[in-house]
Amino acid sequence: MLSEKAVEKKQYWCFNFANDKQLLHYGLAKNLWLCQYVYRDTYLNDATVTRNWRKFKEIKVGDTCLAYLPNSRFYAAGEIIPPWGPAVLRDNIDDIIKGKQHHKNGIIHYNDSAMFEDYIDTTLFKGENDNLSWRRAQRVAVKWQYIVMDGVYIPGLANACMVTNAYRFCGAFQIKSDFFKEVKDILMGNSGDAPLNRIR
Repeated sequence: MLSEKAVEKKQYWCFNFANDKQLLHYGLAKNLWLCQYVYRDTYLNDATVTRNWRKFKEIKVGDTCLAYLPNSRFYAAGEIIPPWGPAVLRDNIDDIIKGKQHHKNGIIHYNDSAMFEDYIDTTLFKGENDNLSWRRAQRVAVKWQYIVMDGVYIPGLANACMVTNAYRFCGAFQIKSDFFKEVKDILMGNSGDAPLNRIR
């Protein structure tokens, strides 16, 4: 059950699972959001990576979030929990952005974010629209609730973004609290969770 304290916090997130149902199902089963934003990546320019790493810095333990695939399908609501460990080291988001260099081993925690990196998990994810395999080492631990495996179509995301068109260029983006609560209630009604778990 998501705590009332968490719901009262001002940050509400939408986490995009990159149009990859394998990735989505893995994340829901493992209580994770997973993504891959890596400097000097063949398929991402540095500006895109920097934009998303800056967004990582805003993600905090206790924030609430929605699991999302493009075309306005939502699959779960959750609360961000502390990163898994133990970590081999701690770093800062700004240092990664400045140096444009990534760690390659173990679990890395960040002093200024709930995001962490897991280079122990060797699972690879193949995107639905390409022939590439992705590590998805950048992660956020989430206690997912109200899971609807087939998803629920809910329009209105574009107007709910705190930054105009954020859903087009960020994997994680902030949404308005009333939209979060609308989606959460619809998911709850379709997930079979007991009414006693309702978040107010």
